[in-house]
Amino acid sequence: MLEGSFRRVYIGADATFMPFGRARVTRGGHTSVEVDVLLDTGASCNLISIDSASTLLGMTADDVRGGKPLRISAVGQPEVRAFGWQVDVELRGTTQSENTEVFRGVWLYVADGGLPVAPFLLGQLTGLQGRAFIHLNQVAKRRWLLRR
Repeated sequence: MLEGSFRRVYIGADATFMPFGRARVTRGGHTSVEVDVLLDTGASCNLISIDSASTLLGMTADDVRGGKPLRISAVGQPEVRAFGWQVDVELRGTTQSENTEVFRGVWLYVADGGLPVAPFLLGQLTGLQGRAFIHLNQVAKRRWLLRR
């Protein structure tokens, strides 16, 4: 079981709290540095921005565009193109966490635009799907748990 925390995020002038963790990606022998990841149970797929492709996948933007194509749209946002690659994702709750969860052979899509909140978004399909994701707000400590 992993445990992590929520962070205050500003979207325009409004603040909200969102669950974050730390993740790294392995593809074809390349393992990335660890980056912030937003755990988004409302998203259907796992996403990174095109700007993060070299850091997380070890690929150029041109190379990324050779992946499995997908059109993605978010509420109130224009549709963007994304390109999928199968990877392994290692997730930790925090930088200090010793426990990890490895998602093997998941589809990670590179969005041809930016992501507003984090460089990496872990969503449902081949990500959080099939796992219990629990929000805890005991006296505003804002923690999350991920169970297999």
